[in-house]
Amino acid sequence: MLLINGCSQKAQKVGDQVQDVDGLKIELTSDPDPPRTGVNNFYVRLTDDSSASPVVNANVTISAFNDLAGGGDRESGRSQGDGSYRVPITLGIPDDYKLDVEVQRPQHDDADVEFLVTAQQGP
Repeated sequence: MLLINGCSQKAQKVGDQVQDVDGLKIELTSDPDPPRTGVNNFYVRLTDDSSASPVVNANVTISAFNDLAGGGDRESGRSQGDGSYRVPITLGIPDDYKLDVEVQRPQHDDADVEFLVTAQQGP
């Protein structure tokens, strides 16, 4: 499990974070980077580990959880082509969030990874 540490006072970029699970490479980026309170676009890029081919037929869902808020947003992504999926997630308060990225693909086991991001106060 890959965790990105940060604090609410200092901007912590998501950058290109990568995890490998069950033969699948999962990359996470955000716009804006670092994330802010309000709506953020998180991009998940999926590639097959063995062939490095983009995975274009997946369902991608991100669940954001914040301890202080007692929950968070859950949204599914739209394919951007070439193995990229855009998932708009609302981060309600400036704090740390666990982003649970779930990937469902036909004829494969589901993949589930967790990233930790810090939302800064929005503009």
